[in-house]
Amino acid sequence: MKSKILSNEDLGARLRNIRKRKRITQEQLAEALDVSNQLIQQYEAGKSQMSAYRLQGLAHALGTSVGEFFGEPPTILSGDEQKLVCGFRSLPTEVKKFILDCLCKEAGSSQDQL
Repeated sequence: MKSKILSNEDLGARLRNIRKRKRITQEQLAEALDVSNQLIQQYEAGKSQMSAYRLQGLAHALGTSVGEFFGEPPTILSGDEQKLVCGFRSLPTEVKKFILDCLCKEAGSSQDQL
């Protein structure tokens, strides 16, 4: 099955839907990204193309993944889970491996099964 290539209008509609579902105003989103309210309006109307950098910023500000803009189910994490993920991502690779090994030993599985 062939995937549909999303237009600026499609992405803008998805942005608007996610923003409204999160109960965030255009003004709040613009402020979080340090951009103008007009730019958010242009994105949502499909009048301006979002860069990969901007799409990542929008996802972060909306508390979701970039994948949600492309139809993936939203990632829902608790506040504590979000802190753990952010903290884990900031660790050096060798510390990450150590933590994963500890988790695997505790769970009785391999890293591939986590």
